[in-house]
Amino acid sequence: MNRYLELRDQIKPGDAFVEEGTGLIPKEIELLGGRWRGHGLSHALMAIKLQEDLVDHFFCIEALEDGLDLIKLSGEINNTIAKSGHVWWIPLKDEFEWARPGLQSWALDHIAVGYDFKGLFGYNLPMITFNERRMFCSAVLYWDCVENKITERREKPWRPVDVANYGPYKEAIQIG
Repeated sequence: MNRYLELRDQIKPGDAFVEEGTGLIPKEIELLGGRWRGHGLSHALMAIKLQEDLVDHFFCIEALEDGLDLIKLSGEINNTIAKSGHVWWIPLKDEFEWARPGLQSWALDHIAVGYDFKGLFGYNLPMITFNERRMFCSAVLYWDCVENKITERREKPWRPVDVANYGPYKEAIQIG
């Protein structure tokens, strides 16, 4: 958590985070998504910055079984690290600085959108179709980037490993 506190002032809306979890479901997702630098990434989220009484608060849009939700970023990072998982921060590339307000706005407009279990676990099946009415974690970042015109639409949305491998992001920085 100390690494997060060191980097917190550099985090901006639209930045991505990826996680390697340790539970049964993260391990199943890892099997679907491949490995990255020796790690099986199982979760992705996007930073949101809200201000209250002139104090910045960081949240993340997270895809949960009940749908998309807004949660405290520090709590999510701390929870993952406490369970022996790993977290990486992946800043948005400088050339897309202009897109940050739109990325945050689109994400906030999609809170409570349903979770796409079928898309997640059927990702490699040819008959599965994807749309922004139901999303899994990394698909939120994908559709947000497509809608804000900073990445091209493709046949399937990103998996957590895809967020780390390419897209409009810089090199990943390990937080925990």
